[in-house]
Amino acid sequence: MAVEISGKVLKIGELQTISEKLSKVEVVIDTAANTDRRENPVCLEFPKTANRDNTELLRDVRVGDEIQCAVDIRGRRWQPRDGGDERYFVSLACWKLSKTQAQQFEDVSAPF
Repeated sequence: MAVEISGKVLKIGELQTISEKLSKVEVVIDTAANTDRRENPVCLEFPKTANRDNTELLRDVRVGDEIQCAVDIRGRRWQPRDGGDERYFVSLACWKLSKTQAQQFEDVSAPF
């Protein structure tokens, strides 16, 4: 399932090697401007596989940039070996990125 998400870049992680075939970079963005919350940090994953290197999308991205991403929502179930309660995880894998401009608001109040 693909959706769009946008926000201000708060953190860009290092390349993490998950296995021989998979690496990823995690990026945290604040999507608060799109909600009624003061802060809404969301972690996005930029995977690198043998077929596609989405980490290249981050080449010109810096902390503080406003970005918009097309992401796939991926879920997975995890069952502990000790037979405990299974848990569910969701990740947002980015496959398209564009920089956007933050909205600039002009102060139109009368000077007194």
